[in-house]
Amino acid sequence: MTEDRSTDDETLAWSLATNCLLYEEDPGPRLLNIGSPTEPKMVPRREAWRELYSRLLLENIDADQARLETALSGCREQLAQCPEGQIKPVWECAVDLCEQALGMIRGAEVQDEATRERFLASVRHANTSDVLRPFPELVEDSAQDLIKQLGKLEDK
Repeated sequence: MTEDRSTDDETLAWSLATNCLLYEEDPGPRLLNIGSPTEPKMVPRREAWRELYSRLLLENIDADQARLETALSGCREQLAQCPEGQIKPVWECAVDLCEQALGMIRGAEVQDEATRERFLASVRHANTSDVLRPFPELVEDSAQDLIKQLGKLEDK
């Protein structure tokens, strides 16, 4: 019997949404670079933070489509029941993060365990790269780890 983590996953989405909204509202440039210093890709602040937090959700839910679909359903229910006020935007953002994460899984055509593991390894590296960008040696370590992980997955 599998463990029901739906409430935990909803709480995770809500928590990530809360943090995401704080970063969206921080003072700073209107556009952020989600590319690299050599190949910049400038996007609106909100879009950049939501992409990162969607990937953090993916990583924490192990890129499990069924868990994400359940979390999305729960977040939608919470949003539908939520009165206007300070909490409603958090549930709206949680729904958005779940939808974006599901879109990433579908876009990567994750349909089997091997593909899910490769996708998850790539998501972990992207998250590490974004969060630790000011520390290039750590980003390089993450890239080397990704190469090793992908190699092990190919050997299966």
